[in-house]
Amino acid sequence: EVEVILDFSEMNAVEYDYRRRAFVVEAGARLYNVYEALYKGWGVTLPGGICHSVGIGGHVAGGGYGLLSRAHGLVVDHLLAVEVVVVDARGRVRTVIATRHEDDPNRDLWWAHTGGGGGNFGLITRYWFRSPGATGSDPGKQLVNPPKRVIAHSFDVPWSKLTEAKFTRLMKNVGSWHEHNSGPESPYRHLSSLFNVNSRAHGRLSLYTQIDAGIPDARRLLDDYLAAVMAGVGIKPVATTKPSGELAAMPGFLEPRE
Repeated sequence: EVEVILDFSEMNAVEYDYRRRAFVVEAGARLYNVYEALYKGWGVTLPGGICHSVGIGGHVAGGGYGLLSRAHGLVVDHLLAVEVVVVDARGRVRTVIATRHEDDPNRDLWWAHTGGGGGNFGLITRYWFRSPGATGSDPGKQLVNPPKRVIAHSFDVPWSKLTEAKFTRLMKNVGSWHEHNSGPESPYRHLSSLFNVNSRAHGRLSLYTQIDAGIPDARRLLDDYLAAVMAGVGIKPVATTKPSGELAAMPGFLEPRE
């Protein structure tokens, strides 16, 4: 039974904390606003999800996965500290800042917020982000620098063309490719794909793929991936002409383009 709802939407600041050498983000900020502020202000980003209206508070506490995660890890891999309002055994309310530093007595509380989910350990009010190994005081070097350009591609596979055997082959192709190209040194680590296996009622399965256009052989790597996904399926993909999950219609991306 829900008795109290706390609205954090007004706590949405995104700033740079020079003392901690980290970006501080309030828990009510939405992903779109976080990405916009980080990129326009300092040329950096977090490897989070693509659903723009999701709040950062719960997204981070659940791990935070997105299209840059194959190259840069989860959002929590860049989590330096978290501010949490907790209640102790005596019922006293206090605010705690827990960090990833090995000598922090509250480190376990930080660790709990690197995938433990939101609302389980207290009320999250702020996060601080700095990539592991980041040095110096330049804000533009404390987090991930996103690709300057990407090559994007999108196609649909009509359910009406799929038999059980073809569907099985398609699923195995996608799973097998990711299994064999999951290493941190893989040349494909800068390629990410979102496969929406929609219901038959939707009419189509949708595959969106992007790759950093600045890496060597980017277009060839993308083409090789798409060929591997469709190998042996025997269906010619069609353009993505209507929305699919978080994806908008992208009829002009049946051929890869920057």
